[in-house]
Amino acid sequence: MANVFDCESRRDSPTVKSGCSAASYSMGRLYTKYQIWFGNRLMIPRVPAWCLQIVRTCTWTRVLSLGVTLVSLWYFGGKGLAWLRDTSARDRRAGEQLFVHEWQPDDAWSVRGDGLGPVFNARSCVACHFQGGTGGGGSLQQNVATFEVLPTTLNPVPSGGVIHQFATQTDWQESLDTVHAIFPIVRKQTAATGRYRSRVATSDPVVQHTINTPTLFGAGTIDRIPASSIREQYTRRLEAGKETGLAIVLEQGEVGRMRILSDGRIGKFGWKAQFATLEEFVAHACAVEVGLSTPTVKQHSPQKHCEDSDAELDLTQRQFGQLVAFVAGLPEPRLILPDEPSEQPQVLRGRELFSEIGCASCHTPEMGDAKGVYSDFCLHDLTDADTRNDDFEFYPRDLQIPLPENYPKVSEWKTPPLWGVGQTAPYLHDGSAGTLLDAIKAHAGEGEIVRKQFVSLPKPDRDSLVKFLESLRMNSTD
Repeated sequence: MANVFDCESRRDSPTVKSGCSAASYSMGRLYTKYQIWFGNRLMIPRVPAWCLQIVRTCTWTRVLSLGVTLVSLWYFGGKGLAWLRDTSARDRRAGEQLFVHEWQPDDAWSVRGDGLGPVFNARSCVACHFQGGTGGGGSLQQNVATFEVLPTTLNPVPSGGVIHQFATQTDWQESLDTVHAIFPIVRKQTAATGRYRSRVATSDPVVQHTINTPTLFGAGTIDRIPASSIREQYTRRLEAGKETGLAIVLEQGEVGRMRILSDGRIGKFGWKAQFATLEEFVAHACAVEVGLSTPTVKQHSPQKHCEDSDAELDLTQRQFGQLVAFVAGLPEPRLILPDEPSEQPQVLRGRELFSEIGCASCHTPEMGDAKGVYSDFCLHDLTDADTRNDDFEFYPRDLQIPLPENYPKVSEWKTPPLWGVGQTAPYLHDGSAGTLLDAIKAHAGEGEIVRKQFVSLPKPDRDSLVKFLESLRMNSTD
């Protein structure tokens, strides 16, 4: 085939040579306009005029920026992605070292701060998070003393904190007395009635709790659950409630509620769902439980039960990021069937019963991409007059100032994820249930209907349901 670009013998020829099509002529004219010819041989391509115009109108910084972008795309498309993967793995390993490190006062690992303390509950993260492996829950011995401050005329804003178990100096030791020094008991005046005088009971705004250490397995997956998934599940439960074992409770309007934080986000972490993200949860744990100041949360001042704004950093931004990366990378627990085939049907039967009697209404099996998480991440009140703590029973009935609408009641607690529950005894927020059976039987209030459904089951079915829960684990051995 003849070269179509031979049609034009000279650049300005007005006519098409014989035997050439108009299209061939046009292509040849366009091509030769931007080429340098040497005889009949093409040597060096010319830069099109429109390209030269762009270069002339763009600043050199824009051209450089374009070049950097193209190089970056090439780099991160190959070696760059591998480098990022290696960096993430190194960060997680460094984060694990921080997680298991036993901190000391003036620790060498502290960048500018004072290391451990000055008030703390443990010397390392793993000291409390160890059941089922590094990152699991804690035993009853690791329980933490916390408190809530209900609103009064003196302190109208509700708050809370921790009574630290240890201090680096003996005169810094905290107690309920140090809390009352900040939030005193409200003493009401004596009222006269005829010849008799009667004193109205005083009101203590401070409510004490003991909190069990939660597991951190699967925390990264929980962190990625979108708020929309929690909202949608809550709405579905409202709409379909009368078809579940919670029908009577739903008719009374007691269906739990999402924890809406002051900035509008939905809480997912902490027994009161007080943290929206894993990063916030980890920062708070570092500062409060170990006494390590991070870039976002500072350690507490002794006996003041609040952050020390002047404290120097114990962890740099990078170190803190590494610690969060390690916790976020902890694996998800799963359902592990018994090795003995004859025992597997019992576990599967228990899983069916878990949904049939209404447990799955609050312990939702799936939430977003968290498969097998078994939590709705909502607040629920599982207490009644027989199980409520007498130490605070009287006060919430006589609040001088009502709690804010989105603030949890004293007896409301977040539904804990059940994955890994087979290795995280004791149970409930305070660890008061030593076994899974005890935990089920302790469900009152909003859980009363389901508890009765469970109790009414034949014993083999009750055993199957408990066996199912025991099979939600990190591994097949303790």
